[in-house]
Amino acid sequence: MLAEAGVNLEHITIVGHSAGGHLAAMLGLQLSDVLPASIKQADIIGLAAIMDVPQYANGSNSCQTATPQFMAGMPDERAQAYYLATPQNFAATGEKLGHFQLLQGTADTIVPQSQAQHQNAETIKLEGVGHFDWIHPGSDAFKHLLRQLEMNTNR
Repeated sequence: MLAEAGVNLEHITIVGHSAGGHLAAMLGLQLSDVLPASIKQADIIGLAAIMDVPQYANGSNSCQTATPQFMAGMPDERAQAYYLATPQNFAATGEKLGHFQLLQGTADTIVPQSQAQHQNAETIKLEGVGHFDWIHPGSDAFKHLLRQLEMNTNR
């Protein structure tokens, strides 16, 4: 049905924001293990993505302090679980990973700028952009996201 509508099922883009950006990265970095063979390539866009879960869990804002509850303990108590939940610990394997981008705002008070890094990713930081600007349709950050999606579509 999607193919009939003109959707390219061979090249997809996985996008997520914040904890969803974390999940998009985890999926994208393990593409060869989880995606159907019909998908030949996938781009990843992490919007204010949490890429280093142990570092995030040691932070002090309300989202950061919720991380140990979600992970059932602190990083030193659950080292293996944190390791497996941290995208920075995984490199892309296989040929399915396309363009991997981490989009981060310099005014984000929920996910620190230090989270926007991965060995396979291009990091793009926008000055003055806050955490929710990426998902607000009226913002410049959202317009930037749309341009990135369009570029991915035209690759």
